[in-house]
Amino acid sequence: GQGWENSLTVGGAEADIPHSITKEGTHHFISAQVTHDANHLSISSGETITSTVGGKDILTLKVDGSANFMSQKIIGSLGDDFAGDLVRTSGYLAITGALGGEFVNDGETYGQNGHNNFLVAKVDQSGQENDQYFTSSGSSSPEGRGNGITILDNGTLLIGGRLQPSTTY
Repeated sequence: GQGWENSLTVGGAEADIPHSITKEGTHHFISAQVTHDANHLSISSGETITSTVGGKDILTLKVDGSANFMSQKIIGSLGDDFAGDLVRTSGYLAITGALGGEFVNDGETYGQNGHNNFLVAKVDQSGQENDQYFTSSGSSSPEGRGNGITILDNGTLLIGGRLQPSTTY
């Protein structure tokens, strides 16, 4: 019978849900929703991820063509966050999703507590930590969520999701 040639598992104490995968060259980029674990998320290759925030968080993984763990990034609020789609382009990984509360990065607060905030994140892959975040806010109903993303030949990102009519971003 056929078996897995290469595999990598990541998980914590509860349900973790992979969402999207994309490939560039020999590298694969994966988005997933992971449940906060006070101890750590375990990776089958022996590494651990200790920076989950709370509730459910968005995890991005970079693995090589043999499924070896290379790097990770956690994006999360104290609420439940949801991973959407991702694309890789010119030095960054663009991710959609929803933040279930406020997310703080470099002293800047994104989203609002008590809402699902539409999220688009550009995660810098150069190691310089020049990440950029765009979120919705101002809605009286917690319904913002980024679901899909693609990139056009000219570099323009097209994003699909949902927002309430009175939402600003």
